[in-house]
Amino acid sequence: MNILFTGASSFTGHWFVQELRKAGHTVFATLTKSSIEDYSGIRKTRLENLAEHCNFIYNCSFGSDKFLEAIDGDVLFGAICHHAHDNTNYRSPDYDSKKAVKRSTHNINQVLAQAKNKNRDLIFILTGTVIEIGEGDPSDEGDFSSPYGASKHECFEIVKSACEKSGVRLGKFVIPNPFGPYEEDRFTTYLMNSWRKSETPFVRTPDYIRDNIHVSLLAIAYAYFLNEVVESELSFEKNNPSQYRESQRDFAIRFIKEMEKRFSFSCPIAYNDNAKYSDPIKRVNIHDAAESFSAEWDEDSAWDQIADFYKILYKIN
Repeated sequence: MNILFTGASSFTGHWFVQELRKAGHTVFATLTKSSIEDYSGIRKTRLENLAEHCNFIYNCSFGSDKFLEAIDGDVLFGAICHHAHDNTNYRSPDYDSKKAVKRSTHNINQVLAQAKNKNRDLIFILTGTVIEIGEGDPSDEGDFSSPYGASKHECFEIVKSACEKSGVRLGKFVIPNPFGPYEEDRFTTYLMNSWRKSETPFVRTPDYIRDNIHVSLLAIAYAYFLNEVVESELSFEKNNPSQYRESQRDFAIRFIKEMEKRFSFSCPIAYNDNAKYSDPIKRVNIHDAAESFSAEWDEDSAWDQIADFYKILYKIN
């Protein structure tokens, strides 16, 4: 199947595209810049990795004239996978949620009308986040006040309404807390960077219960979910993949044990036992991905991948 994919330069998008390709799909990834050379850092590295796995459409943002031209072109798309969403300073209270929603839903009705006219069996896959209103385990208490989470939820409501009006089947794939090779400079990268410099990293909020998942497992779940939506007769499907539902303290200990098996240096850690918690203490997904894909995914191999990535990144023998 031909897939029109947004957000391929992101951490998870990079993995999703590779897994879709392994599943036999042909991916056309839209990029907002003129060439790979216009990107830098880890985003450029991801796109260089993807060059053999997909076809890039440059200077093409969601809903733009070029995006609409791609839909009307010679390629018949079976799915639009809308993974792009502005995550610049996404943790900041000053995050511009209105601007993000406007970008992510630009010309959504026109996009769906043209795509549906070209292929009556078209499906639309939208990426959500566990910190959205209405997501998470039903036992989770409270909602995030995050402008980013609010923007993702508003985007979903707009897309869902547009899909209902146009008769396009919608799938929502809800992401928890992915980690693994090619991620941004976040928690696990912070841990590894500290240890390789013989420093002790600090876990600021050790009692938050979160849902960390290997990005390689998440990508497999994404590819399978797309096929489920293709085969389903329902107008709306949702998947909430989950893996390590535990405190950040326990996840750090898990990560330490796995890295100490694979590196010669020790991995000390410190915790902030006087932390103040402004977000909900617990926020996790509900579908056990490791159990669902035990035949397709190997946990030890995933930990090996992470160690190998950091050995190359930090030139560790």
